[in-house]
Amino acid sequence: MRLPTTLLAEIDAGIGIKTGVNFRQSKSRLGTFSAPYAVVVDPSFLSTLSDRQIRNGLSEALKIGLAADRPLFDLIEEHARYLVRIKLQCEQGTDLICRSIRAMLLELSPNLHERALERPPDYGHTFSPIFEFELSDLEHGEAVALDMAISTALAMVLGALDTADAEQILVTQRDLGLPVSRPGVSTDMLLRGIHDAKKHRGGRLRMPILCEIGQTMFIDEISEPQMDEALTFVSSWSSVKPGVQHA
Repeated sequence: MRLPTTLLAEIDAGIGIKTGVNFRQSKSRLGTFSAPYAVVVDPSFLSTLSDRQIRNGLSEALKIGLAADRPLFDLIEEHARYLVRIKLQCEQGTDLICRSIRAMLLELSPNLHERALERPPDYGHTFSPIFEFELSDLEHGEAVALDMAISTALAMVLGALDTADAEQILVTQRDLGLPVSRPGVSTDMLLRGIHDAKKHRGGRLRMPILCEIGQTMFIDEISEPQMDEALTFVSSWSSVKPGVQHA
């Protein structure tokens, strides 16, 4: 039986069936598939967390909302700052936890042992393992947020996602207090992320990107100029204050 006590664990790590450890500079490279008998989720534990740890978990809620549940994204967008301030100790917080768990289980249940390698919950997890190792001050959710921002920009560059949707996503990330860019992220780092991702996705990239908020598609190729353009776009947000629409 699992009793997760962080937001990230309550809506993501604690409800999946994978356990893993890092090995030779690769994240979660050794592990098992082990389903718990039950998972007990008690939101009152979250009242003891720091704001940073609340944001860390909200990043994973944002991930599954963007990838698979538009109403969840809308809930986060509407209440972003309030959810952080009150540490989800409210009706909207409980709704967010329930919706996040439901969306994750709907995606995971048909593919528990990952025999299908095109997985919407992998959204935000192509570059983030590299970020966690090479930008070691980042929490997991912060690395995922950087990945999501770049993935959002890439979807826009590739013509899959409207610019208005891309900006709406980045505004929401900023309102949550999550990073959208930072010094040190480079095209070379993204290329290393792609190389590593292909190793555990059957030799293909199979990267989920958004075709609209709440729906993903998968791509196998990204050019360096496209990555450069995406990084330039997210870097332009570094001077935008949270809650301010990008010009």
